[in-house]
Amino acid sequence: MTLKDILFEREGSTALVTLNRPERRNALSLQMLEELTRCFREIGEDQQLRVAILRANGPAFTVDLDWPEAQKRALVKRAVDLYRIRGTKRGLTLFLKLFTGHEPDIQENTWPFKGFRVEGEESQQGARIALDSVVLPPVDLAHCFVVTMPIRFEDVTPELVIRIHHIIQLEKPAHAHYYLQ
Repeated sequence: MTLKDILFEREGSTALVTLNRPERRNALSLQMLEELTRCFREIGEDQQLRVAILRANGPAFTVDLDWPEAQKRALVKRAVDLYRIRGTKRGLTLFLKLFTGHEPDIQENTWPFKGFRVEGEESQQGARIALDSVVLPPVDLAHCFVVTMPIRFEDVTPELVIRIHHIIQLEKPAHAHYYLQ
């Protein structure tokens, strides 16, 4: 496992996970969250490991420096709960609410597109697809969900949308498809 922002060591049945960005006071970034997720998944799958210790290089551990203090405290307070319910609707709802301050509406077993079939008038004429056509493969609704974020359009930034997508991708089951509204 290649890691940039954290260190991972094993000492017998103990896993040592060290946040390793002392120059940024070990602020949690999306890169670090992705690495922590991968690391803790590996720890959870390893039957030899019984204990995981999370620590930090340097004098401090902070959440994202851009977050308001209340959000930082809420995330740290709920970290154990978030890990326990990761990959569930409840976990994703809680994580998005902590991050954005808005509770998302998550609809499971649904997909916003019905798909379509393109056919020509006559068999020899064939179908025509324009540059703006969208052809969707069939999806299994049992593995789909739609996330609606109740955020005003004026408050949406490209960075916020990217962060929301990163959070969903980190927390959703690997085989699931999602649509963000």
